[in-house]
Amino acid sequence: MVLGGGIASFERGVINEGRYNLVIGDWAKNAQDAPTFQQAITFLQKFNTSMNSEGLTPDQYNTPWSWVQTPQNQMNFQYSYTTQMIARAVFYENYTQTQKSGQFTDVYNTALANFRAEMDHNGPLDWVAHDAWMLKNGYYWTYYWAVPLFFGGLIIGVIGAIAVTDDD
Repeated sequence: MVLGGGIASFERGVINEGRYNLVIGDWAKNAQDAPTFQQAITFLQKFNTSMNSEGLTPDQYNTPWSWVQTPQNQMNFQYSYTTQMIARAVFYENYTQTQKSGQFTDVYNTALANFRAEMDHNGPLDWVAHDAWMLKNGYYWTYYWAVPLFFGGLIIGVIGAIAVTDDD
């Protein structure tokens, strides 16, 4: 059981996470770290495109349980939020251009810092897409069962070791 939990944790944490980042996740991370608004817009557009190309439809949720399926946990909200962030980046870009604020001014850097803070204020930018992709691709079971499998196997192993070494 320890081995099963370890394998499940490895699969979830390394293999599936890597696949997700390859096809979707890195675009969100790159948008948050972009040095300019124009670069952030490009990455956000690629983030939206990659979610679409991976088959994440607006009606999908990031959880399989109906009692947790709220509007905020639906892909429709993820797409809407990303589109709003693109519009915000365009606004900031236009604002800093009209203020004649280059990339090395306080106005530009403050606007960029505010933009990054907005993308990260409730957790990662891809809070819905990440789990929705995992669920869609059949990797969701590892979220909830890898840790109990690991610790359950560890407990059974300890009990077995105690039973075997018992001198009675």
